[in-house]
Amino acid sequence: MLKEYKQVKVSSLNSGLIVDLFKLFKFNSILRQVGIVKQKGHSIIELLLLFMFMILENKKSLYCGLKFNNIAKFKTPINDMLNNSKYNWRNLLYKVSLRFIKLSDTSNEKENCLIFDDTSKEKTGKKTENISCFHDHSLAKYFKGFQNVTDVWSNGVSAIVIDFEMKIGNKKVKKSKRPKYHKGTHTEQRNRFAKDKKPQIVIKMVNRSIQRKIPFKYVLWDSWFNNNTSYKFVFDKLVPLGKTLISMLKNGNQKYKYNNQYYDLKELYKIAGKWIFDKNSGIKHKSIIVELLDTSSSKKINERTVIDQIKICFFKYPDVKRWKAILSTDTQLSEIEVLKVYMRRWSIECVFKEIKQYFGYNQSKSSKYSAMIADLTIRYVFYNMLCYKKQQKPYPSMEQLLIELYEELEEASLIIFVNAIFTQKVKDFIDYSIAYGYTSLTELRKDIDIVLRKFFESEVIIDKITEADNQYYDRIA
Repeated sequence: MLKEYKQVKVSSLNSGLIVDLFKLFKFNSILRQVGIVKQKGHSIIELLLLFMFMILENKKSLYCGLKFNNIAKFKTPINDMLNNSKYNWRNLLYKVSLRFIKLSDTSNEKENCLIFDDTSKEKTGKKTENISCFHDHSLAKYFKGFQNVTDVWSNGVSAIVIDFEMKIGNKKVKKSKRPKYHKGTHTEQRNRFAKDKKPQIVIKMVNRSIQRKIPFKYVLWDSWFNNNTSYKFVFDKLVPLGKTLISMLKNGNQKYKYNNQYYDLKELYKIAGKWIFDKNSGIKHKSIIVELLDTSSSKKINERTVIDQIKICFFKYPDVKRWKAILSTDTQLSEIEVLKVYMRRWSIECVFKEIKQYFGYNQSKSSKYSAMIADLTIRYVFYNMLCYKKQQKPYPSMEQLLIELYEELEEASLIIFVNAIFTQKVKDFIDYSIAYGYTSLTELRKDIDIVLRKFFESEVIIDKITEADNQYYDRIA
């Protein structure tokens, strides 16, 4: 009985909120545009619906979910889809993101920003392609796997993923597998790009966002992405376009030029003067405009060339002894405005949390780099779609939206299942009545109570259901 119900639940995926979102985002059209199509067998849409169903089921792996729902036959088609190195998954994510932006209110482009950060993607096993060793600075430990460098777009209401790179490190795991992808394929390209340093990866992501006409005013990242290459890119490419970089600064030995003298961040902190107290937030702040030096131009500080002017804002929070410094390439912004914009960088942490908690971030057990890229892209695509649904109602949390989505699926499939059982039982009852000699409905109606009681006693429905359920649970235990 449960086996039949699960089959009905899978077949009922073709209706409801998920399909409505597919239509709203013109998903079929987007798949054709990026070339993610199949000539025969199960369609890409059918496989993606099953993929979303596995996310809702929240099993420890994709295959466990397929097996639990008696649809293990879809394992090979789904794997073939994920392992196709020619599919342009990056373009799919961009197309869906652009559709989200078009559907959302982006009239106030000054609120739009690109946010960059990385999170760990832990993997195990020597057969895993490109597996490397990294250091997680937030947890102060080493891990095996990848650094997931992510580009998030935010409009002040929602935050969606528009690009990512599964960074491959220099410290490869010994005897780990080295992939071989045909030159010119999408996966081979991503395999090359993923070996770049993080600032270079971010620069490429910003360039792709500009090429695809993603609307944004600010670029936000933390101090790990600051270096000469990224600074030059910002002032050569972004500032002329009216874009602003706002970034956290390390309290290190880097020198800045002020009044023809050279100072590090601690010295600038003292020179900046007295604190200004903000009554609304209780935050103290002060700032100073300095010249940013190109450290690669010369080893001697006084011979280094100036890249451009920047504004360094210092902040001190209530009951916190240590101060923080934030850089802004727009020297006209006030300290509080700089802080307000930079605080929006927290939305990328919320994205990471929701992806890991509700969208099976670590559900993929594949050892192939192409499959890992495809798997994570699909999860980001669904996340972006549901973010649009979440902001429309709005829902208090992504969890509540997913619960409602799953309940809708359960309810729809239960109705279909009950109707199917009822139809079959009516047919069985008619056949049973005919066998007992009833030839007209008028005769049967007179004795309906007696005939029904005999029919159900002969069927022993409850015993059969209990027996079937027990056999099913014994098999999966």
